[in-house]
This record gives sequence, structure tokens and C-alpha cells, in this order.
Amino acid sequence: MARRTPNINPSRPSRSERSGRPDRRGFTLAESLIASVVLAMAVVAVGGSLSAAYQQSQTVDRSARCLAYARDLIEEILARPYVDPNSGATSQGPDPLTEPNRNFFDNIGDYNGYLATFNPGDGFRYTVGAAVAYRSTPGGVAAPTGDFALVTVTTSVPGAPSVTLCRLVSRFKTT
Repeated sequence: MARRTPNINPSRPSRSERSGRPDRRGFTLAESLIASVVLAMAVVAVGGSLSAAYQQSQTVDRSARCLAYARDLIEEILARPYVDPNSGATSQGPDPLTEPNRNFFDNIGDYNGYLATFNPGDGFRYTVGAAVAYRSTPGGVAAPTGDFALVTVTTSVPGAPSVTLCRLVSRFKTT
């Protein structure tokens, strides 16, 4: 252990000589408590930030899944014919006798009013719905039949904003 340097200025006594006690260096209990409180506050602040970042990450992940489910459904709808292949007309929903579920839908109008809820295994219940509104003109109001259809698909999950996709489709006419 290194020896202490002697007091070079004899006119000024050292601290230990002034107090009459040996010079002890270290932390007092009060200094230790203050340091502990400051450290605890820093840990709580960092922990809160990490928790908020995790929750935000989960929300973004659920929103991305909602978008993927909406894209899948809208692609499935748009892959169907515009008119019913059996009757040759547009429809405003499935026929309950011949099209009891989505597996039997054969045109885009059958998806009007479709609503499903499912749990893909991540602990959340997703809801997906579709609406088909026929129009006479692209910007016109909804009509029972028309050459244009606005297909709207909405997906939602608790804890994330819902996702809505819209696509305007038209009937292909041959002259």
C-alpha cells in the first residue's frame, strides 16, 4: 500500500491533524442512499421506455397482420367473377340454400355482408368483414345493380386500429 505524501506546507495543517482523527476516505450512508435513489429512478425510467416500445411493437405487429388478412380477402373477392355464373346477374349476398358458407361463394356479390371472427393462435381474435356496393357510375351512389362495384374489406383486432381496404371494380362488357 502506498504511503501518504507528507504535508509539505508546514504552516497549513492537514485535515487529519486539524480534526485529530485519522483521514478516512469513503462514502457515508447518506451518500449511498442518494446514489441508490438516483440509480433506482434511472432503472424505472429505462424500464418504462422499454415497456412502451414493446407495446408499440405489438400494436404494429397486429396492424400488419390485419392488413395481410384484409389483402388476402380482397384478393379472394376480386378473383371471383363480377356476375353470378349461374344466373348471369349481380347479387347482393349469397344464396342461403346453395351458398351456405364462403367455400361456395361464386361471385363478388356473394361476399356482401360477409363477417368472420377467428383466432390464428397469437392470443388475439381478429374480425374480418366485407361489403360490396354496386354503382351505376364510378363515383355514383349505391344501387341494387350496376356496372361498377365498390368492394370494402375491414379487419380489426383489440388493441390496434382497424384496417380498411377499398377497391372499385367494373363489369367487363364485350360489344
